[in-house]
Amino acid sequence: MSAKSRPAEEGTLPGAGVPGSGQRHDDSAGRSRTLATAVEHMDQGLLVLDREQRVVYWNRRYEVMWGFPDGLVRAGMLLADLIRFDVSRRNLDPARAEAVLKERIAQSWISDAAAEATVPHLDRILRADRRPLPDGGSVTTFTDVTRTHQQIEALGHSEARFAAYARMSADWVWEQDADLRFTFVSRPPTVEVEVFPGDNVGKRRDELDLVIENQEAWQRHLDDLAARRPFRHFAYGRRDNDGRIRHILISGDPIFARDGTFRGYRGTGADVTAERDAIQRAQAAEAAAESAHARLMTALETITQGFAVFDADDRLVTCNRQYVDRVTFDLGQVIGKRFEDIIKANLATGWRGYLPGSSEPAGPEEWLSWRLAMRRNPPPQPFVYKGSDGRWMMISEKRTEDGGIVALRVDVTDIKRAEEDLRAARDDAEAASRAKNEFLASMSHELRTPLNAIMGFAEIIKDQMFGALAADRYRGYAENIHSSAGYLMELIRDVLDMSKIEAGRMELTPEPIELLAEIDRCLGMIAGSAQSAGLVVETRTDQSSAQIRADARALRQILLNLLSNAVKFTPSGGLVRVSVTFEGERAKIAVSDTGVGIPAWALPRLGRPFEQVDNVLQRKRPGSGLGLALSRSLAELMGGKLVIESAEGRGTTVTLSLPRDGNKATE
Repeated sequence: MSAKSRPAEEGTLPGAGVPGSGQRHDDSAGRSRTLATAVEHMDQGLLVLDREQRVVYWNRRYEVMWGFPDGLVRAGMLLADLIRFDVSRRNLDPARAEAVLKERIAQSWISDAAAEATVPHLDRILRADRRPLPDGGSVTTFTDVTRTHQQIEALGHSEARFAAYARMSADWVWEQDADLRFTFVSRPPTVEVEVFPGDNVGKRRDELDLVIENQEAWQRHLDDLAARRPFRHFAYGRRDNDGRIRHILISGDPIFARDGTFRGYRGTGADVTAERDAIQRAQAAEAAAESAHARLMTALETITQGFAVFDADDRLVTCNRQYVDRVTFDLGQVIGKRFEDIIKANLATGWRGYLPGSSEPAGPEEWLSWRLAMRRNPPPQPFVYKGSDGRWMMISEKRTEDGGIVALRVDVTDIKRAEEDLRAARDDAEAASRAKNEFLASMSHELRTPLNAIMGFAEIIKDQMFGALAADRYRGYAENIHSSAGYLMELIRDVLDMSKIEAGRMELTPEPIELLAEIDRCLGMIAGSAQSAGLVVETRTDQSSAQIRADARALRQILLNLLSNAVKFTPSGGLVRVSVTFEGERAKIAVSDTGVGIPAWALPRLGRPFEQVDNVLQRKRPGSGLGLALSRSLAELMGGKLVIESAEGRGTTVTLSLPRDGNKATE
């Protein structure tokens, strides 16, 4: 089992770093692991309590010494609960058990003290050395002194002077004469090195090579010796054989003859290096964790979102200022408040919230009931609500393993306003689209009627139905009028079709079509134009017949647009080829030419309404730029695809891919 540390709600983050802290995070984590390893390998049990006597830190040795079952000791539990458990297993009568419990709980609040305790069912005696911590808590080391007690008890039977040593229960004993020179120093039975070599006998303590960290304490010790006063727990250091400083703690009593003559001192010594180092490491880890927590809170204060952590009782453990910006509490006052009380304080300011789907703010009780219901069962996804101050808040609440809640509150007012603006813009666009469609429908009627008349009368004049014309030039004029009117009629038809497609009102009727026959019909319709342009038109296919399901009018319109473009942009002497292939359940019709081609930069633009490639040859040809856009849209409506491949000066190939069965699933 690894060393334990206080939970996050206590304000410490053992081994944790601050996001973005880089190398310092790695160093902190490394030190935390080293500390955990060191504490786990101590001979002593270690217990760290906070100012409320709650468990913050302990090691496995502590559990073993007291014979506690695994899992009993938990971070945050009261020391009184551990004492109660220990008393309950001693088989005492209720009255005696209650008295012992009260006495031990009272003693547990006395800091800077040493005491001994027994563990009867393990036949073990423990020495507890408790020291206060700067934050009001304490750190206690537990040393198994069972063997020492047994040795001292045996010595007490043979010589009275060792009774005092038994009471002191130290690592070694010493004696000094009236000149304060050592006359006896025992070999330390529990210390790894000899901090008092034999040649110390005959020397005074001030003649030894001591490491004094506190000169005032040293002077007080000398004064005690000069005044022949008892002293307790005087601390100093000595270097061992490896040059490391060992921390020593000694106590002594003056010895007087019956006539009052000072005879010297008798005392004990203990090597407290391990305890001191463990305490210093624990304090350093505590300071590092508090520093990390402070840096984390500083970082959280810089974010615009509200952040908070609640414990299992729904009391606020920590938060940033953004979380309580509408509450009358100060940041220091709100810590420890229940979530319900925070909501009530918010409502007390006059703020009101809108329930989902409501256009009026809810009353205080109604809002409190809804918010607490959401709190008890946090939804998996964030939820959003609006306040009477006009702000929108997105709330994300997640349960922690210990039953607490981590909450994040984000002001999404700007996003909501942008959504409203987007919705209004979309409504305006839809209204404009409807107005455009209505306008185009009206224009269709208004334009087609006179155009039909123009085309009819131009055809009568062109064909000289009512007699020969006075001059052939009039016939040419009539032909121009008829072709121009026809071009305008086709343009109106294309514009209306594109409008229907954009509005989603274009209805297609798939039916069985003999593809090769349909291609031949379309080739016949552009044969005159191709012949006039001096072009060769050919068809290539390995099929004798090929039937597909498609809308006949849409297919014919696509083929005519592609063939017309190929004829229009291919110089005299060029070739226009139509190829038909089948790949699985798809039919592919490729219309290729040896024309002027399309620049690479222009390819992404083609297929958009009214887009044209601005080159010399194109400006010599009429066109609205709707042909390819309309063809692409019609192909997609039939579940197909239109792909354009071209290189400037090398011709163009446009491939139409359609499902053979009329299924609209795309490739």
